Amino acid sequence: MGFFKWLTGQPSEEEQVTVEDVTRIHLACLTNQGRRRPSNEDNFSFDGMVMPRWHLTMEGALTMSCLLRDHFRVGLFDGMGGESAGELASYVAAESFTELAGDGVWSEEETVAMLREINARVLAAAEKEKVRQMGSTAIIAQWNEKDGLLVNLGDSPAYLFRDGSMELLTKAHNNAEMLREAGITGRKAGLTQFLGLPEEYGEVVPHVVKLEPLRGDIYLLCSDGLTDMVPEGEIAAELMKLQDRQEAAPGKEAANVRKTAENLCEKALEAGGKDNITIILAQIL
Repeated sequence: MGFFKWLTGQPSEEEQVTVEDVTRIHLACLTNQGRRRPSNEDNFSFDGMVMPRWHLTMEGALTMSCLLRDHFRVGLFDGMGGESAGELASYVAAESFTELAGDGVWSEEETVAMLREINARVLAAAEKEKVRQMGSTAIIAQWNEKDGLLVNLGDSPAYLFRDGSMELLTKAHNNAEMLREAGITGRKAGLTQFLGLPEEYGEVVPHVVKLEPLRGDIYLLCSDGLTDMVPEGEIAAELMKLQDRQEAAPGKEAANVRKTAENLCEKALEAGGKDNITIILAQIL
């Protein structure tokens, strides 16, 4: 740096700070047993942390803040089945994802290959434990300074809240349409894609969405223990409150994200808490 620029505090060209350099992502993560289930079959991968196979309810939410350019990645896994060892399936999925996700920027091809490897590991664990069938849904996401990927298997939902409206990003892999066409009601739709999919049923084919993160974006990843209990309109209202809080109280971004995740969980519990509840909430600021 030249003497005049040093004296006046003007950065050199090499030191210019870009918008991407200071754009941060603030995240919160929690899991709750709910009020009806004897165990918690949800799991997650968050900042390298995975819940043990046997767990119930976390004491408060985990939080994380980092630069968007750090390629932060998360995974959320909802185990299927009680007697089919859903807690083992989600644990193996979360552990495997944490190991395989890597530190670089994902490509679509790499994420598909990664999920197929995780599928093989869940199948291997079922064989080792002599479980006839077990499985887990999956949502995995990575955010970068300019883009990102969100990928899902099964029916766990993920949403983008932007400019006052909430959009569903995931595709539900189930047979709901077939049940409707057959006039069958009162039955929960079965999954057609999940981790633990037997080879005779074909390959794992995830749904992939390319992200274009903008400042102010809020991303919600969750198990259906939230969405089965709390209507989407109420969820969107909580995310709007988060957006308003961030504008009114700068400096408390991470705490506000954590509080909103905890509020959403509490709403699901107040509505009955019929299933396990897991939430990963992220906001870009």
